[in-house]
Amino acid sequence: MAKPIRTNEPVKLTKRTVDAAKPRDREYMLWDTEIKGFGLKILPSGRKTYLLKYRTRSGVPRKPQIGVHGDITPDKARNIASDWRADIAKGGDPSQQRRDSRQTGLRPGSTFREVVDEFIEKYARRRQRTWQETERTLKTNCAEWLDRPITTITKADAYGLLDGFIASGKEAKARVTYAWLKTLFRWAVKRDILESSIIEGVEIEIERKVRQRFYSDGEVKAIWGATQRFDPLQAGFVKLNILLGVRKGELAGMRRSEFDDPTDPTLWIVPHARTKTRKSQTRERVYTVPLPKLAQRVLKSLPKLDEDLIFPGQEPGKPMVSTAGLCHLVREHSGVKDWTHHACRDTVATWLKDQGHSEYERGLVLNHSESSVTADYSHGYPVDLKRELLEKWARHVEGLVQPEGAVLLS
Repeated sequence: MAKPIRTNEPVKLTKRTVDAAKPRDREYMLWDTEIKGFGLKILPSGRKTYLLKYRTRSGVPRKPQIGVHGDITPDKARNIASDWRADIAKGGDPSQQRRDSRQTGLRPGSTFREVVDEFIEKYARRRQRTWQETERTLKTNCAEWLDRPITTITKADAYGLLDGFIASGKEAKARVTYAWLKTLFRWAVKRDILESSIIEGVEIEIERKVRQRFYSDGEVKAIWGATQRFDPLQAGFVKLNILLGVRKGELAGMRRSEFDDPTDPTLWIVPHARTKTRKSQTRERVYTVPLPKLAQRVLKSLPKLDEDLIFPGQEPGKPMVSTAGLCHLVREHSGVKDWTHHACRDTVATWLKDQGHSEYERGLVLNHSESSVTADYSHGYPVDLKRELLEKWARHVEGLVQPEGAVLLS
């Protein structure tokens, strides 16, 4: 005989505990021990409904239903609650999103293209500056699905698509497509466009490779020298990538309004939305990048093609999205056939390590989060230390790429 459930103590909502919860003469709640606000409402009729209790950023209380027990399992309800919690932490409001979904006109018979369009408008554009890249990924990589009703797309279709990328050696393409399909289908489930996500049961088999590539001094010199054949913006992008060790998406969106001085910058603040960090509701981390003197000279040498953007894209007012063509140019003209943007970060970190700098100092330059819980209580930022480290690296690069005694202008 199952042990009676006590309502004054939280319990983990499992099939066993939910089945054991008996109706009473008035409705009551059971609250989950693992996810804050996730609970089960039991009515006198015996109907059991999963819900999530939370407050919006403006303090408005919400308590939307997740689903009815029997139609949905406790594990699936918990997964949805977890997704909602993550969305709430980013400023989302699942309850409002559900109301919005009823106004979109999307139905289970909607095509994949229609759902992607709505996803980009309602989800990606609100969260990403690079939402065009997400749209391109879904529409180009999944082109064969565009005019199919989304409900007809199966797990076998997903495996066929992703396995095809992997078989042709395009593992990175498989990874990014898988990641965005998972987000898209979860969003469609939240919006009641789909009853379940086919991607949840899909696992792609890609051997995760440990990054070991960094550039030697000779390769850094060759890459820098190759930029003489590029247009000024392309050359500047590669040089700053080497000098600052930032991620390409962060650099591509660089704006004058993010500098301490738009005309004579010495400090660059990358906003929270463009950094690769956990997007916390309570603390938004930014990427503070002191600009070494060589980087300042590179910036001043660049043509001004946009009032704010340093590296404007083809669409007016939007930053560059793809750097695939630039990768090809670097590989062709430098002789570094496996050049990637990210390996510049490994190069900076490796050089600093060889110079005896600590893991903390290397992480500071790369904008890695502090691993200790102490980080939650530390609100200062060691700008001077980071400037010293980046200046030291820039002087090393400058010594590699210019003849001794020469003045390097860009």
